[in-house]
Amino acid sequence: MNRTPTIIARCMSVTALLSFTASAQSPTDFLQGRVYELRRNAAPPQCYEWPQGLPDGIWGDAGSYDRQTSKLSDDGTVLVASATYKPTGETLAYRFYKSRTACENALAKQSPATPTRKLLAPSTQAPGPVAGPSYVEKLQRDFGPRLHFSSPQAEATVRKINIDCKSSDGRKLPLYNALLARLHEGSEPEAWMESRVVNAGNNLRVYDSVHLKSGKVLDPQLVLEIDQWGGVNAHSVRRDALENACVGAYGPIWKF
Repeated sequence: MNRTPTIIARCMSVTALLSFTASAQSPTDFLQGRVYELRRNAAPPQCYEWPQGLPDGIWGDAGSYDRQTSKLSDDGTVLVASATYKPTGETLAYRFYKSRTACENALAKQSPATPTRKLLAPSTQAPGPVAGPSYVEKLQRDFGPRLHFSSPQAEATVRKINIDCKSSDGRKLPLYNALLARLHEGSEPEAWMESRVVNAGNNLRVYDSVHLKSGKVLDPQLVLEIDQWGGVNAHSVRRDALENACVGAYGPIWKF
């Protein structure tokens, strides 16, 4: 069954992000051919390849972005762009390279990055075995690059939160593990999900965005809000999805 329409329907209305095609005489031309995006906050940090260029330019139709800037290096090999994302007020910055070697050299010069990182409908799956490092580590390896944090403090806060499962065996659900597991559940061949945790005063907000194979990215949707005491408020997801995660809905991701 093709679940792509379901994922899209759950998560948001369309906004195009990213495209163009070949040469490097201007930022627009630069993005038209193969480019490499330097993702310092991914886990591990990486140079992400866009083999066909960025499908709709950096900011798409630009309606959700303000204060856009872009600067192309004198030799036409590096493009640095930034803008403010209006819904959250967050400043986003991107750096693109024309060659993988140049991107990897820039990555090697960076200090080690802090690893960055849909509660979906509940499942009736029976509880699995006690969480072992191998399962959570696999989630981290495969989906960690799709979980992003606006600051090291945001990540540290998420990593500290353990939701009480209120079970007789005393198990707790690390919020960080739950976010990774949601990305696993929200991954399809034609569409996948990425989450971003941003600072909002004393609170944190988690936004989901659906990425299509075509390169389009749908508008981020607020799904969770975390207060300064670690309380989690669900917005676009059902609260019982968290509860079901305690009993194996997303695999063995709890701890004791």
